[in-house]
Amino acid sequence: MKAAIAVVLVVIAVAVVALALYYFPAAPSPTRAKAGTGRPAPRFQSAPTEVVAAYLQDLESKDYRHAYDTLSAASRRVHPYDDFVSRAEKAGLPDYDSAKAREEPESANVVTVVLPLREDPATAGFHLVKEEGAWKVVFIGGVPAFPYAEAR
Repeated sequence: MKAAIAVVLVVIAVAVVALALYYFPAAPSPTRAKAGTGRPAPRFQSAPTEVVAAYLQDLESKDYRHAYDTLSAASRRVHPYDDFVSRAEKAGLPDYDSAKAREEPESANVVTVVLPLREDPATAGFHLVKEEGAWKVVFIGGVPAFPYAEAR
């Protein structure tokens, strides 16, 4: 008798979950992982400050492939992947105060994200360009986590 009641309760629970999934499917999310990659969907359509934050997070976690994919086409032509990784590993990552990041638009397709360093009056300027509707980091000179501001 107890086993029959347990089976009925399990069937009811499964039915409730199935109905809930049918009537309330998960909404697609821009940060949901792309199929088969285990990585979030491209965040280049995000605000430039978010793109820079994700780029720096990739450098910090040593996910150099994903960080490299964030670079502009011109940056990738100047720095082959192996060169990018070598520079990133040698240089490390400055201690940025990301809460104080600000955008300085230069045009509709170019923006500079200014990041101050903690406990230092210096700042870093990350230039981003819009390529095919996506924000990409410009890294021509300097090191990946602290590019030369005047380079484009």
